Amino acid sequence: MPKIFLFVAFISLLTSCSPVVDSSNEFAEGGKFDIQKTLEYLDRIIKHDNNNAQALFQRARLELQLSYTLKAREDIEVALEEEPLNVDFLFLKAQIDYKLGQYNEAVKTIEFVQKQGLAFNTVENYLFISDLYLKFGNVNKSEYFLQKAIAVAPDFLEVKFQRARYYAVMQDTIKAISYFKLLLLDDSTHENGLLGISDIYIKQHEPDSALILLSMTIESKNYYYDVLIARALDKKKLQDSASIWWEKALLQSPRLAEAHFQLAEFKYKKGDYPVAKSHLASVAENERHNFRTFDLLYAKTSTMLNDSATAAIYYHKVYLQDSTLLRRKKWQEAGAADSAK
Repeated sequence: MPKIFLFVAFISLLTSCSPVVDSSNEFAEGGKFDIQKTLEYLDRIIKHDNNNAQALFQRARLELQLSYTLKAREDIEVALEEEPLNVDFLFLKAQIDYKLGQYNEAVKTIEFVQKQGLAFNTVENYLFISDLYLKFGNVNKSEYFLQKAIAVAPDFLEVKFQRARYYAVMQDTIKAISYFKLLLLDDSTHENGLLGISDIYIKQHEPDSALILLSMTIESKNYYYDVLIARALDKKKLQDSASIWWEKALLQSPRLAEAHFQLAEFKYKKGDYPVAKSHLASVAENERHNFRTFDLLYAKTSTMLNDSATAAIYYHKVYLQDSTLLRRKKWQEAGAADSAK
């Protein structure tokens, strides 16, 4: 089939509200966008034309939506080989890298676009870039793009959400709560708004207020919903219940370091040392420093499992990094008292 025919057939299916329109009977009768059928259609186009940049771009968008993130990156990279200066392609690549936690790569792509004299000019662009720079720690650039979004669409709900989130990250709690409340006045069911303000209440030691708000997002499929409920229950000293929600969070985000650490502590206290050690081992090396007592808990767990060699290694780490966590033995205290006489 000629390349131009495939391209025209593909373009004819594009709409403003969805990447591709499904023309199947199921779509016509149900009025729903069938993402899987659309992917199958795109697969057929790409099978006949491996370098069809637009088809690869549309498939990458859908793959990202379905969290097939690595496949999405493969597709957008091939698309960019065909059209290296396509702003839409580059923006999607930045979104994919962001989803993969590769913020450096995402920022490089955004800055490459700017160096080429190309422009981002939609609210979606501005909000994403503002959020990216906030994650990257560049507060000035985050605020710059947030202000551009505000100038274009000050009443847009996602603009209000990003304003609230910006102040939350900046630890300006009063302004953050104020903007979250403004957002929820317009949409009392805004999921990210409810999660955001609940997070603040938990940090302010108001778990009951947070749980009330979280009850309004009971249908949430966001793993962060499970995390916030677990944190709130931990604040209320309801560790048994909290552990259930940490487990739920892991079902959606299996590498979630906080959940593994919290469950390791819980299992250690329950005497289930093998499971505690398994959770500790699941925390990535580059994230262990986020938990002050990680090495101590690993040492104590290894001791209970009669793994003296591993225990010694981790006790030594504690000694080097934060010796205040080590309690002095009674015989050491007695010896110090005798020396003082």
